[in-house]
This record gives sequence, C-alpha cells and structure tokens, in this order.
Amino acid sequence: MRAPATPGICHAWRVLWSRRFSAGALGFSTASVPVHRTSSGAYTPSSGPQQAELMAVATAISARWPWNHQMLIDFSDGDPAAHIEFMKSYRALLEAWLRFTLAQIDSRPDLWRTTLEISKRQNREPDVMIRAQVFPRPIGMLLGHELSLNPLLLPELCGTCLSFARA
Repeated sequence: MRAPATPGICHAWRVLWSRRFSAGALGFSTASVPVHRTSSGAYTPSSGPQQAELMAVATAISARWPWNHQMLIDFSDGDPAAHIEFMKSYRALLEAWLRFTLAQIDSRPDLWRTTLEISKRQNREPDVMIRAQVFPRPIGMLLGHELSLNPLLLPELCGTCLSFARA
C-alpha cells in the first residue's frame, strides 16, 4: 500500500512533472489496474496513484499539453459513477478531451454496460468531454519477452508466435 497523498507529495509531483514537461516530456503514465505488474509479480513502482496525486500531475500537464488524455482505471474496485465524477474533475482541470479504457471484467461482466451508460449520461452535461474507448492500442503492445504477459508463455499462442517470427 502506498503512503497517503499529502499536500507535500502532491506539490512534489506537480513540480517534478512541470520540470519534465518543460524539458520536453511528451506524456505521463501510471498504473491503476492490478494487471500492471513486473515479471516477478510485484506492482509497478507507479501503481495505485491517488486522485490527489493525479490532479497534481494534471495541473502540470494542463499548462503544457492541453490535448487529448487517456486513462486506464480499475472500475472493478467500486462504483463506476465515482470514477467518472473524478474524471470530470480531472478533465475540467485539463480543459481537454479525456478518454478512458472501457473493458469487460470477468468478475463483473455487465460493468462495462453500466460504466458506458453513466458516461453517456454525464456527457449530456455542458463541457463534459469524456469518452469511453475500447482497446486504445494493439494488444501486442501489452505483451513482450520481458513482461509478465509474454505471448510465448501461452501455449495456444506459442505456435502462432513462432511461425510469425520465422516469416
């Protein structure tokens, strides 16, 4: 479990990311879903940011990159309406489009429908620019030889991967 997001920590995030964006950084990435782990199974160092920390980074981002933003949120851990309310606050600070990854979660198979419906209702409000997005990048970008999701570890994919590598 991470330490609480104190005002000092949030200020440090804001300063750090303001400097990085001023130096030419093009983006910011963190993980809030349980599948983002190292090959040993530990959570990645940036796992589990608190909302206050993300808002601090949004402050730094908004001054430099007021464009589209993408979020990957673990909707399975609670009420999707609360997550979308947070996204509204985040988006308002950025004054930019915000997209979030919409996925089906095995333990809650209808959650995607609920989340999409809440999102559609919220987007009827003025200045709410939040859109659901399904698989924002090719799944191959999530798999790799040094990652915990290695396609060669999956028996059903192994033959396909090897034949593709030989081609």
